[in-house]
Amino acid sequence: MSPSKLWHGMRTARQHWHYRITAAVAKRSDPLPAFAAFAIASFAEKAEVLRWDKQVPVYAIIMNALIASMHISIGTFDSLVTFIGISDYSFFFFAVLAIFVLRRRETPLDGSYRTRSFDPVIFCIFSGFLVTRGVITNPLKGFAILFLTVIGWAVFKHRTMKS
Repeated sequence: MSPSKLWHGMRTARQHWHYRITAAVAKRSDPLPAFAAFAIASFAEKAEVLRWDKQVPVYAIIMNALIASMHISIGTFDSLVTFIGISDYSFFFFAVLAIFVLRRRETPLDGSYRTRSFDPVIFCIFSGFLVTRGVITNPLKGFAILFLTVIGWAVFKHRTMKS
């Protein structure tokens, strides 16, 4: 690792929280931690560009990767598929349910963008059935998804109240 890259990692440690970690690792004399620090700093720079310039949900992708790797390392692939199935269909349920909320709050859109009301109702019934069936067979995963949903809602409310 060149001294200029190492200095860049330490200089920018004052600006962003993730650089503090990489600068602490880069101060060691062992070349492997210095390489790891450079890799982490490079990843963090690319993640910031993706997050702010390209509007990519980097933190959500990282959280999804952590949950998936936790399920693979601790549990089985079947438990991962069940967890993702329950969480996906609960997300779909709330996303389609938001159509009715938006129809009440927003001004009416022209006919080309509106769907008939019974399509979202049918989808909500079936996705609600799939989520309920998954929660009944695996209540622990259902509570985990409920916990993650409440945490996400609290973070959303905290961020919207700040701005």
